[in-house]
Amino acid sequence: MDFWVFILCVIGIGTIGGVLKSWAPAHGVDKKGRKQRTAPDQSNSQLLAENARLRERLEMHEDRLIALEAIVTDSGFDVAHQIERLRDQPAPRLAARRDRTASLGDS
Repeated sequence: MDFWVFILCVIGIGTIGGVLKSWAPAHGVDKKGRKQRTAPDQSNSQLLAENARLRERLEMHEDRLIALEAIVTDSGFDVAHQIERLRDQPAPRLAARRDRTASLGDS
Protein backbone atom coordinates (compact mmCIF):
# COMPACT_ATOMS: atom_id res chain seq x y z
CA MET A 1 0.00 0.00 0.00
CA ASP A 2 1.27 3.46 -0.85
CA PHE A 3 2.22 5.77 2.01
CA TRP A 4 -0.32 8.48 1.09
CA VAL A 5 -3.16 5.97 0.78
CA PHE A 6 -2.33 4.80 4.30
CA ILE A 7 -2.37 8.40 5.57
CA LEU A 8 -5.75 9.04 3.90
CA CYS A 9 -7.18 5.85 5.44
CA VAL A 10 -6.06 6.91 8.93
CA ILE A 11 -7.61 10.37 8.45
CA GLY A 12 -10.84 8.82 7.12
CA ILE A 13 -11.15 6.38 10.00
CA GLY A 14 -10.53 9.18 12.52
CA THR A 15 -13.14 11.39 10.86
CA ILE A 16 -15.78 8.66 10.76
CA GLY A 17 -15.07 7.83 14.41
CA GLY A 18 -15.49 11.47 15.41
CA VAL A 19 -18.77 11.76 13.54
CA LEU A 20 -20.16 8.59 15.12
CA LYS A 21 -18.96 9.69 18.57
CA SER A 22 -20.94 12.93 18.32
CA TRP A 23 -23.93 11.37 16.52
CA ALA A 24 -24.58 8.55 18.99
CA PRO A 25 -25.39 10.57 22.14
CA ALA A 26 -27.59 12.91 20.15
CA HIS A 27 -29.68 9.95 19.00
CA GLY A 28 -29.92 8.18 22.35
CA VAL A 29 -27.23 5.52 21.85
CA ASP A 30 -24.87 4.77 24.74
CA LYS A 31 -21.15 3.82 24.46
CA LYS A 32 -21.96 0.12 24.11
CA GLY A 33 -24.33 0.73 21.22
CA ARG A 34 -27.55 0.16 23.17
CA LYS A 35 -30.51 2.42 22.66
CA GLN A 36 -31.18 4.43 25.79
CA ARG A 37 -34.69 4.69 27.09
CA THR A 38 -35.66 8.26 27.57
CA ALA A 39 -38.70 9.27 29.54
CA PRO A 40 -40.28 12.65 29.00
CA ASP A 41 -38.26 14.93 31.20
CA GLN A 42 -38.19 18.53 32.26
CA SER A 43 -35.88 19.62 29.45
CA ASN A 44 -38.36 18.50 26.79
CA SER A 45 -41.16 20.51 28.39
CA GLN A 46 -38.83 23.49 28.71
CA LEU A 47 -37.99 23.25 25.02
CA LEU A 48 -41.67 23.11 24.12
CA ALA A 49 -42.39 26.18 26.27
CA GLU A 50 -39.51 28.11 24.71
CA ASN A 51 -40.66 27.06 21.25
CA ALA A 52 -44.16 28.38 21.96
CA ARG A 53 -42.74 31.64 23.32
CA LEU A 54 -40.54 32.12 20.25
CA ARG A 55 -43.46 31.39 17.92
CA GLU A 56 -45.52 34.09 19.66
CA ARG A 57 -42.64 36.52 19.30
CA LEU A 58 -42.28 35.66 15.63
CA GLU A 59 -45.98 36.31 15.05
CA MET A 60 -45.66 39.66 16.82
CA HIS A 61 -42.73 40.63 14.61
CA GLU A 62 -44.61 39.52 11.51
CA ASP A 63 -47.51 41.79 12.51
CA ARG A 64 -45.12 44.69 13.03
CA LEU A 65 -43.49 44.02 9.67
CA ILE A 66 -46.88 44.08 7.95
CA ALA A 67 -47.64 47.43 9.60
CA LEU A 68 -44.29 48.87 8.53
CA GLU A 69 -44.77 47.63 4.96
CA ALA A 70 -48.15 49.34 4.89
CA ILE A 71 -46.58 52.61 6.06
CA VAL A 72 -43.73 52.46 3.56
CA THR A 73 -45.90 51.54 0.60
CA ASP A 74 -48.47 54.23 1.47
CA SER A 75 -48.62 56.82 -1.32
CA GLY A 76 -48.25 59.71 1.12
CA PHE A 77 -44.97 58.36 2.49
CA ASP A 78 -42.12 59.68 0.36
CA VAL A 79 -38.85 58.96 2.11
CA ALA A 80 -36.59 60.14 -0.69
CA HIS A 81 -38.32 63.53 -0.83
CA GLN A 82 -38.03 63.95 2.94
CA ILE A 83 -34.33 63.02 2.91
CA GLU A 84 -33.59 65.51 0.14
CA ARG A 85 -35.49 68.22 2.01
CA LEU A 86 -33.40 67.52 5.13
CA ARG A 87 -30.18 67.66 3.12
CA ASP A 88 -31.10 71.09 1.79
CA GLN A 89 -31.63 72.45 5.32
CA PRO A 90 -28.50 73.31 7.33
CA ALA A 91 -28.08 71.56 10.66
CA PRO A 92 -29.57 73.65 13.53
CA ARG A 93 -26.31 73.81 15.49
CA LEU A 94 -24.30 74.85 12.44
CA ALA A 95 -26.83 77.54 11.51
CA ALA A 96 -26.75 78.95 15.05
CA ARG A 97 -22.94 78.93 15.05
CA ARG A 98 -22.85 80.71 11.68
CA ASP A 99 -25.27 83.36 12.97
CA ARG A 100 -23.14 83.93 16.09
CA THR A 101 -19.95 84.16 14.05
CA ALA A 102 -21.56 86.59 11.63
CA SER A 103 -22.82 88.80 14.46
CA LEU A 104 -19.35 88.86 16.07
CA GLY A 105 -17.77 89.85 12.77
CA ASP A 106 -20.18 92.76 12.32
CA SER A 107 -19.23 94.31 15.67
